Amino acid sequence: MTRNKVKYDCIIRISSDLSMLLGSGISIFNAFKILSSSVSDKKYKFILNKIVEKIHGGCSLADAFQEYTEYFPELYIQMIHIGEASGNLSTVLEELSSYYTIRRDVKKKVINVSIYPIILVFTLITMLIFYVQVISTAVGEFVQGSGGSVPWYTKNILSICNFIRENNLLVFLSFVCWSCVLILLFNLISKNKLFFSIVSKNKLMRNFKEVLEIEALLLITKCGLPLVLGLEILIDIFNNSKVKYCFNDIKISINNGMNLSAAFYNIGTFSELSLNMITIGEESGKLDYALEKLKSMLVSNLQKNIETLTSFIQPILILVIGVLVCFLILIMMVPIYSSMNI
Repeated sequence: MTRNKVKYDCIIRISSDLSMLLGSGISIFNAFKILSSSVSDKKYKFILNKIVEKIHGGCSLADAFQEYTEYFPELYIQMIHIGEASGNLSTVLEELSSYYTIRRDVKKKVINVSIYPIILVFTLITMLIFYVQVISTAVGEFVQGSGGSVPWYTKNILSICNFIRENNLLVFLSFVCWSCVLILLFNLISKNKLFFSIVSKNKLMRNFKEVLEIEALLLITKCGLPLVLGLEILIDIFNNSKVKYCFNDIKISINNGMNLSAAFYNIGTFSELSLNMITIGEESGKLDYALEKLKSMLVSNLQKNIETLTSFIQPILILVIGVLVCFLILIMMVPIYSSMNI
């Protein structure tokens, strides 16, 4: 299996610049020559130069891209093929740029909001290591030297800390092994349909899925494709099974004589906002415009939901660390104060 080497930043830059160049009336051959000289990533620059050679040799643009599926997603290549065939290549590239911008921005947003919780977890682990290796040793020696009575919970904590200090390598290997087991179990559970169904009901996951579906629908409508044909292409291309099933159900409903808004309503997973905007777009004959506005609103809502989730998680992690610190301090300080007759 080929390792995925897709870089969204490069794809977005290539798509937006190429759309602008082609929209200005420059030929594909000259547009790619200009583009290959402006891209900074060495691998993508090499690929663009190779594509220039293939185009010069009479190869179609989609066929030239097909040689580099590990650097360009299947959806990207298929849409370029459709854009070439329909004469809407500039429009298709502009929408591809928008589509991958959304994916990149959401990915970056998730990474950015995860940094602080990760730092807190790392701080907690560092604190526990310092506690086991340094503090518990000093407290244990003090308690034993004082000759006072030691509470059972303090004895147990000190025994655990002593075991960890004496078997650092064993404990570390056990931690690594259990981590691997948990990761494997999570991967197995995540493939379970029931688990996937539960996760997909999460508001954040539902919002992200809806954004992808609306952007994909906007992509095929702007290509000028017949709706059913466009849906069939999306069904073949998408790896996400939930999105694939959604488009398949919409296609079946349309084939049975339903309009697009009724087909979306039939799915039962789309928000009232999406259903209303699609209905307005159909009735006004401006579906592209309605989908464009809907996409912007959904992306804005998704970003707000990510920020809300982060603002909820961070205080909880801080509280957990605070409670744990207080617990460990109390466990060790009680016998010390007792032995000092305070």
